[in-house]
Amino acid sequence: LIKVMLQFPQLAEMTREYAACFKESATAHANGPSGLSHVEVEGTDFTDIVCAMSHEMQLLVGHAAFARKSHWTRRIFASQKGLDRLKDELLQGKCSLMLSGSGELIRAVVVVAVRIIKA
Repeated sequence: LIKVMLQFPQLAEMTREYAACFKESATAHANGPSGLSHVEVEGTDFTDIVCAMSHEMQLLVGHAAFARKSHWTRRIFASQKGLDRLKDELLQGKCSLMLSGSGELIRAVVVVAVRIIKA
């Protein structure tokens, strides 16, 4: 593992940042209602961690998911235009892309909901 990390510095940096984000999220949720569990810790899902990483690291993860597009493009996109729009969103930081353990493409975006009421 150390040889691989030395050979691929971007992979080493992504691993360090992923670990730091995981630790921060796990620590933040340790005092929650359910505490820490060895089965599942709130906020430490792969998607949560990738979305918490820096834009640069999200791009690395997204490019890796995009590189394996042959596995998912035929099922999702009918045109190259849709694929180009998705890549533009990734590059502009409007979404994060990653692959699930089963190879499914995950597109994560930030959604803000606002409720306006009369005072």
